[in-house]
Amino acid sequence: MTTLGGPLVIVTSSLPAGTKGVRYLTTLLASGGSSPYSWKLVHGIGRPQLPVGLHLNPSTGAISGRPTRSGTYVFSIRVTDSSTPTHQTATRVFSIQIS
Repeated sequence: MTTLGGPLVIVTSSLPAGTKGVRYLTTLLASGGSSPYSWKLVHGIGRPQLPVGLHLNPSTGAISGRPTRSGTYVFSIRVTDSSTPTHQTATRVFSIQIS
C-alpha cells in the first residue's frame, strides 16, 4: 500500500469517443488516498452499463474492448482506496459517445 495523502479524487474528467467495431482503450486516473485503488461501475442513467463490448478492469481502471453498438452511454464510476480501517471513495459521472 502506498499512501499518497489528501482526499481521494478521480482525476480523469472526460472519456474519448469511440467507434463501433474499433478497439477502445482508455485508463481512468485517481489521486490521493492510499493505493492500490479498486474501480467499479456504480450506476447509469437508464441502465448501469458501459457501451456494449467494453469492460472496466477493477484493478487498473482501464476501460477496453470493442464496442458493438453506437449511442451515448452515461454512467458513474467509483474508485475506492486501500486505506484502513476506513476506505476513501470518490465517484464521477462519465459519458462515452460511440459512433
